Amino acid sequence: MDRFNHGSGLTFFLCNQLCNKLNGQLNICSKVDIGTRHTIRIAIEMEKKAAEKQGKLLDGVTALLDITSKEVCGIVNEQLQAYSADCLVDEDRQINCDYDLLLTDNPQRTDDDTLLLAGDKMV
Repeated sequence: MDRFNHGSGLTFFLCNQLCNKLNGQLNICSKVDIGTRHTIRIAIEMEKKAAEKQGKLLDGVTALLDITSKEVCGIVNEQLQAYSADCLVDEDRQINCDYDLLLTDNPQRTDDDTLLLAGDKMV
């Protein structure tokens, strides 16, 4: 991407070459009405010691995931489970259960124990 956020053929070629070198895969799906979607998949092995250290960080924490995008929900779920958190997915939007933390992309659903996921906020 250049400074105007436009991709070029050379950029995509180089990204594809990098993915191939890392035994990964670059997929580009483009549709006229929807736009272009880029997916990069690279398998990364973690050191055993690092995995053991991170494994207990969220042990005993129950997180409720209320995220619109199934792909984003899956990624967040995997990351939380890697740190030993129990995850509940709010698919029906009517789960009434006990949880310690709510992760949502809906600003109207926030309370004291909520992490609001937003892609348009500057940090």
